[in-house]
Amino acid sequence: SERSAANRPGRAEETPARSEADELREEQDRLLEQMHAEHEMSETMRRRVAEEEAEKRRRREEEASKRRSEEAEEADIDDEEHMQRILTESQRLQAEAAQKEQVADSDDEHMQRIVAEANQMSKDPRPAGGA
Repeated sequence: SERSAANRPGRAEETPARSEADELREEQDRLLEQMHAEHEMSETMRRRVAEEEAEKRRRREEEASKRRSEEAEEADIDDEEHMQRILTESQRLQAEAAQKEQVADSDDEHMQRIVAEANQMSKDPRPAGGA
């Protein structure tokens, strides 16, 4: 019985080993908790950065879309102004052509009168001094 008692570790030896194992387990638990907390913080930061990047991208796309819309509107205005200038120039040229046509018709009538008068004169010669 003394022998078995001598081979069996005593309470004095058990307590330090057990308390060291408990401390190691506690340290392991604390490290695991810290690791989980850091992981969560890292995930939160990653999500926040991803959300900020998505928001920046959305704003850039919105600005680009707005810019394209404004450019298209300006182009439409430019097209409308250009078409108006073409229309105005076309109307001016038509009016000018009509005026020239009128002058040409008037010149034709004038020439026809001169020719008619010349024909009349050749048929009915009068002295240059009058009747």
